[in-house]
Amino acid sequence: MQTTDLAPASTQQVVLPTPEKPSDLRGSSSFSRKQVAIILLISIGILIPCFWLPKIEAGDLPSHTYNAWLASLVQKGQAPGLWIAPQHNNVLADILLLRLGTLFGFTTAEKIVTALAVLLFFWGAFALATVLSGKPPWFLAPLIAMLAYGWTFHMGFLNFYFSLGISFVGLALLGQPNRRLYPIVLLLAPFIWLAHPLGFVWFAATAIYILAANSLPTRVHPLLFLAGLVAMLVVHLYFSRSYDVRWWQGHFYDLSGSDQLVLGTRYPFIAYSVLAAVAAFSVFHSVQSLRKPSPDTNYFPPALQLFLIGLLALPFLPEKIFLSQYPDPVSFICSRFTLAIAILGCCALARLRPHLIFSAVLACISAAFFVLVYQDASRTYGMEQQADLLVAKLPQDARVITTIFPFRDSRIFTHHVMDRACIAHCFNIENYEASSKQFRLRATPKNRFVETAPLNAAHMMIGDYVVQNEDLPLWQIFQCGPAETDLCLRPIHAGPLTNFIPSEAVRARPLR
Repeated sequence: MQTTDLAPASTQQVVLPTPEKPSDLRGSSSFSRKQVAIILLISIGILIPCFWLPKIEAGDLPSHTYNAWLASLVQKGQAPGLWIAPQHNNVLADILLLRLGTLFGFTTAEKIVTALAVLLFFWGAFALATVLSGKPPWFLAPLIAMLAYGWTFHMGFLNFYFSLGISFVGLALLGQPNRRLYPIVLLLAPFIWLAHPLGFVWFAATAIYILAANSLPTRVHPLLFLAGLVAMLVVHLYFSRSYDVRWWQGHFYDLSGSDQLVLGTRYPFIAYSVLAAVAAFSVFHSVQSLRKPSPDTNYFPPALQLFLIGLLALPFLPEKIFLSQYPDPVSFICSRFTLAIAILGCCALARLRPHLIFSAVLACISAAFFVLVYQDASRTYGMEQQADLLVAKLPQDARVITTIFPFRDSRIFTHHVMDRACIAHCFNIENYEASSKQFRLRATPKNRFVETAPLNAAHMMIGDYVVQNEDLPLWQIFQCGPAETDLCLRPIHAGPLTNFIPSEAVRARPLR
């Protein structure tokens, strides 16, 4: 009797749960497909600025592509006097451009590498915010998108940009409770170093803080925060006593990363609008939290700690540092790191409860930002089209110098619009990479491809170089007005570049 009574019960336990499993699996599969669809749609949207013009206009980016082409000539033995140094940092983007450029052409390679960098940066930042907040911050996607195409991107600091993107992925993995993911972080670390040493230092410092915060009780976090500030003070004292440095001269509020959204004189309202929206959203959330306090709420989470440490400590880092191994200083240090601080700010905001109005405001600001970005990119692309026309008038393998200044209403360099035009046609001899010795392409003196003296290259760039007989034959492409985008070409004679003969100048297009 006991056996027969137990048998139906055992059968019931096995049969009843089985109908529920397919239902759960279907729900999980549907959720997964929905998430994948959202990720694909956002990825397509985030890549639009990489493809809305035939070429990506981003400061130093054309220089990276041009020097990758020169490196390909070195590999073929077609550039005597140039060589590739065995450098292991500040080279990831250049290696990718060279490898892909030899396979698909350098125009296509530039698109692929830049698109990869943007996706890595955006989704790495998104993943880090998700881990530190415990939920996907979809409502912050417009803000992260603006930062992804901010000042650092448009200055063309592609190696540093890559290092931040990879570091975000590594930090997101470190923030996971699953320690089995840590070996993946160790695999990513060499790529962060290969991309840029500044990004690696930031990654190492932030990783140590996140691991410490995860290991220590919450009540000890204020002491950890103070320790972080003291560490930055020690770093400041070390640099001030050991190196020749220049400190940050900008506004304190720019250190929040708002300066990343200011690409020129037309952009400050973008930054102010974002700061106002974030402040209003934070105050609203604080009021709501005080009305309904929760004993489990952490009002000083690690993401907020890291953001405040960066905001308070960044002025103690040098903006420019002179190192003995380089003829030129390592510059824009704080200006680059404001991008990392801005992403940490997004991580802190991600913990707040999403609000539809805030998301809509960010979307509107983002739309205005990208309209301005497109207009500026189109203007620079129009100048590059003129450079293409002028290069077509040059003899094959001509030596050229470029004297092009930034637009008066812009913070972005436009000097390198000539570099891509010269690929496979001419040599832009005042290109700074070889003479700076901060990149892997190097040159011996008296080569015909690039100027090796940094001072000479600088004078060529600003247009007051004194041309020597051994420099000839030589051409100059320069702004000749009346608009800032108007370019001209002229042959150069021995003597100061300021000796201008109007009859020798050839305009890229007739005057309007």
